[in-house]
Amino acid sequence: MTPREELLAEVAELGREFTRLGWSRRLQPLRDYYAAVAAGQERTERWSPNLVAGLRRVLGLGKAALPIGTRCPRCEVPQDGSWAGARTTMHLEDRWAMECAKCGSEWVVLERERHHAVGSSATRR
Repeated sequence: MTPREELLAEVAELGREFTRLGWSRRLQPLRDYYAAVAAGQERTERWSPNLVAGLRRVLGLGKAALPIGTRCPRCEVPQDGSWAGARTTMHLEDRWAMECAKCGSEWVVLERERHHAVGSSATRR
């Protein structure tokens, strides 16, 4: 598979996941990017292979999927009242990608009501 074919497959998988999650507002820009990649462009004004890879990680697609949690998966639990040292690196409809200021680990925080809902599709595979 060529790098362009791999990118097209990743963009298509991302589109299927957007559809599964009901994120219809994100589909047309992704379709436009797919068409641009198919036509030989690697980047557009809004999309790049790095953005596709980042979204796939946050959505749990592929081997580099980020873990789901409420705090850094590597660092000890901070003492009550102390700053955990996390920053948001990406926000999507029902989740945030976080990065630990201490060790650099990344993880995903899901919105509470969607994460705990019975039959929620927001759980990892």
